[in-house]
Amino acid sequence: MSPLLATMALTVRYGGVVAVSGVDLSVEEGHIVGLIGPNGAGKTSFIDALSGMAPSSGTIRFDGQDLGKRPPHRRAKAGLVRTWQSIELFEDLSVRENLQVALERESAFDLLVDMVLPRLRRGAGHEEAIASALDLVGARDLADRYPSELSQGQRKMIGVARALAQRPRLVCMDEPAAGLDSEESRRFGSRLRQIVQQGISILLVDHDMGLVFDVCDELYVLNFGVLLAHGPTSAVRDDPAVIEAYLGRSGDDEASLAESPSDGLSATGGPE
Repeated sequence: MSPLLATMALTVRYGGVVAVSGVDLSVEEGHIVGLIGPNGAGKTSFIDALSGMAPSSGTIRFDGQDLGKRPPHRRAKAGLVRTWQSIELFEDLSVRENLQVALERESAFDLLVDMVLPRLRRGAGHEEAIASALDLVGARDLADRYPSELSQGQRKMIGVARALAQRPRLVCMDEPAAGLDSEESRRFGSRLRQIVQQGISILLVDHDMGLVFDVCDELYVLNFGVLLAHGPTSAVRDDPAVIEAYLGRSGDDEASLAESPSDGLSATGGPE
C-alpha cells in the first residue's frame, strides 16, 4: 500500500542557498512522523515546500496524486494542511470566528451573497467542524474567548484547531509545542494520539524531544538541508551521527540525545 505522503528528491533553493537537498520522506496513513534537526536544518523550508509556500523541485505525492504544480489552496483542499510557528490569530475575532475564517471558501457567487445578505452564509455548515476541532485540542470552552485572553499555550492549541477544522488527511505541524510547559506538552502529546485516532496523520516538527520521542512512530533527521538519518524513533534517538549533529559531540562518551534537554537543540545554529 502506498504511503499517504511521499517526497522524492525534494529540493528547496533560495537563490544560491540550498535549504533542502534531495530529501525522500514518507508518512503512512495513521502515523505520527517526526522531522527533527538543529536550527537552520531546513525543517520549516521542507514544510513550506509541501504546502506550496516555497518553490521546490523533486516530487510530492499525496494520496496518490502529484501535488508539485498545485497552489497552496489546492493542496489544502486535497487534505494537506499546516500550522505555523508564529500564531497569526485575528485579535478582534473570537476563537470560534478565527476557525470560521479558515473554513471559508470564497467564490464569485459567495461574494455576491455577502454583498446582498451579509449574514446569510456566515457560519453555515461549519459548526460541527469547529466544535470537533476544538474538542480534539481540549479547547471547547475557549470558543467565545478572544486571543488576547489566551495564554501562549492556548493560542498554540487554537492554531492547531484551525488546521484541524479543515478536516485534513495530513497536518504538518511546525513547532506546535513551542512555549508549552512540561505539563502542557504532556497533555498535547495525548491530544496528538487522539487526532491520529480520528484518521488524521501528522508530520511533526518540534524541538521538544520529550514530546517527539513519546509520540512519533518514526523520525527523519535533517542537518544543513540533507537527510542525516531515518528510522524508528528508538533507533534514531541514539544514533551517534544524530547526537553529534545536535550537540556537537560524540555519542560514545556523552549522554544520548534522549537524555539531553530539549532546548539543547536550538544551540547549534541560526534561524530556520
